Amino acid sequence: MANFSLKREVEVFLVHGGSRYKLDISDISFNQTFKETSFPVKTLHNQAAVFESSAITTANPANFQFTIPALVESDFTIVETLLLNTNQFDLFVKNNADTYKLTGCVITNGSFGIEKSRPLSIEIQGQAQQLQRGQTLTGSLQSRSANRTYTIPSKLTVTINGTSISYVTSLSLELQNEIKWTPYATVNGARSALNVGTTMYLSLIHI
Repeated sequence: MANFSLKREVEVFLVHGGSRYKLDISDISFNQTFKETSFPVKTLHNQAAVFESSAITTANPANFQFTIPALVESDFTIVETLLLNTNQFDLFVKNNADTYKLTGCVITNGSFGIEKSRPLSIEIQGQAQQLQRGQTLTGSLQSRSANRTYTIPSKLTVTINGTSISYVTSLSLELQNEIKWTPYATVNGARSALNVGTTMYLSLIHI
């Protein structure tokens, strides 16, 4: 399993509906694992083959996580929209060495970190159909606002059942989306899965 965690000298782009949005992130991590299928190799003609052989034919969903600031400007409205409607999108992670692409992404968790006198942040977690390396950016790049205005709460007020809670310095608010991937696992697909190009990836998602 390859696990990538990037914090510096990296650009992140979200592509949805043919439009490409550049995101301001503080960190990002992503990975994808694969399932291994074993099968016996001992036969009448090969009695010495006592160990099973194996092949990697099926991919698990790729996972990703990144944190963005909640700006006053509407540059990141697309992230909030995708968090609420769970539409699929593509995510590109570009550094000086390579460009990675997460295809068929969907947001599973969105956590708002609210802390007094500190910028409001949103931690995004999600899953994708496929992780690829050495890709080319797609979509039409959208313009950004000239300013970057951070949302900084000057005070926090928490009320539970009509009772105000004093001395609250920080809190978090999380939104979760329940998703289900449709597996791609057929006899013909397993027999033809010989390399990366023929690996069986999850194809559809049901919300």
